[in-house]
Amino acid sequence: MFARFGASAAQAEVRAMTMIYTQVGYISMQIEEDREERITRMSDYIELFAGSRPPSAAEERRFRARHGGALPTGQFSG
Repeated sequence: MFARFGASAAQAEVRAMTMIYTQVGYISMQIEEDREERITRMSDYIELFAGSRPPSAAEERRFRARHGGALPTGQFSG
């Protein structure tokens, strides 16, 4: 996925492994996070892990239409 969006092979591998290790950490530490809270942080996760711009308002709406979650009041209105 990262290579598809312009990362070098080495950078794509590091980013992918970081995401995998993060998920393993969430599971092994039995972190419980409200689904809506996690979805609300989506833009920050994308920016952090992908090193790219946050999703546009249209992308945010498409994601929420597929995966659920209400739009935060006053956010992503563009």
